[in-house]
Amino acid sequence: MFPKTFKKIKSNRQSTWQKEVFLEIWDERPHICFICGKYIPEPLTYVFAHWLSKWVHPEYKFDKRVIFLVCSIDCHNDLDTLFAHQSPWYILNYQSIGKYEQI
Repeated sequence: MFPKTFKKIKSNRQSTWQKEVFLEIWDERPHICFICGKYIPEPLTYVFAHWLSKWVHPEYKFDKRVIFLVCSIDCHNDLDTLFAHQSPWYILNYQSIGKYEQI
């Protein structure tokens, strides 16, 4: 799983793209956990959770529609399992059908 300590978002070529996407999300969205509703004080790497596995669907790694803010490792893991068996179409359209705005 995750290591016990986390560093701020690193920089190398791919991480720079990821950092840019993560910081755009941080600037665009309320800093509230998608799972439990708690406030998220800073943009550490683990607070950005992908609904679609980056390894199974690398084409969606930088797609903001599949990245959600979570407050803890537990909430990150909950999000990972919440829609583990859903199709990519469902996940990509989840925000557009209004579920994200209800939080």
